[in-house]
Amino acid sequence: MGEEHPASLLDLTRSVCVGCHRLIRDKYLLSVIDGLWHEQCVRCVACGDPLKNTCFLRDQKLYCKRDYAK
Repeated sequence: MGEEHPASLLDLTRSVCVGCHRLIRDKYLLSVIDGLWHEQCVRCVACGDPLKNTCFLRDQKLYCKRDYAK
């Protein structure tokens, strides 16, 4: 009793949003570029638009289709 198990620590680490660095307590989360995100945190780095259906990756940053093509 009272011992921390590696699996519990790993679960806690995985529950942190890559975008805002806060714990994810939502019912749903998104897995994007090997990280977990709150749905509302997945946004284009150039224009800030939410990325709902698709996203594009360049230099480990997320873009919408329009800004990725620039």
